[in-house]
Amino acid sequence: RVRVYRVFRDNTNGITTFGVYSLDRNSLFVNDYNEATSTPSTTVPPIQTTNPFDFNVTFVITNLASTENLQDPNSPLYKSAARIIVFQLDNLFRESNIKNSFSSCSVLSFSLANIQ
Repeated sequence: RVRVYRVFRDNTNGITTFGVYSLDRNSLFVNDYNEATSTPSTTVPPIQTTNPFDFNVTFVITNLASTENLQDPNSPLYKSAARIIVFQLDNLFRESNIKNSFSSCSVLSFSLANIQ
């Protein structure tokens, strides 16, 4: 999860931009890991495995207004936004140092975020 977090961070200008989207720099979590709230980790050599790992990556897009259509997976807005985000994430991870472990991604949902 730390590697996935850092790949995302390093390929989004420090969690600020993701393609056409602007991000809240404190919003990135990978399986509940967030560097702003986590204790520093020691460097551990990567573990080679053939088993796939699932990661839940969440982040806040600040320039995508939450509407009722964005809550409906069947709406054209939801489908369009999800398609763009999946395309961007696929490119980000396929061109990174975890590309050999990366399989695919999907958008599970959009939700309203409370940004302070």
